[in-house]
Amino acid sequence: MSEKNPLDQVVDACNNVVEIGTVIDESDTALSITFGDDTPENQAAREAATQAITKRFPKATVAAETQNGQLLLAVTFDCAAEKLIYQMEQR
Repeated sequence: MSEKNPLDQVVDACNNVVEIGTVIDESDTALSITFGDDTPENQAAREAATQAITKRFPKATVAAETQNGQLLLAVTFDCAAEKLIYQMEQR
């Protein structure tokens, strides 16, 4: 009796096959991060995130913004995979 690959079991259970390009749009590179009210702590957190993102993803563009008293960070990654990697690393 041969062992079954766990991935095969998932495919058998779901009975679906999906190409990754149909789930993740290659042009989905923009990410907006909200840090909350304009406080020194949130400003420091936004600055730390800016530095971490630009260090990890040198081609990403990062813009600090404030809208309605809320600190935001607008990030545009070089490709959708970088955005996905960043989001997965934050979990």
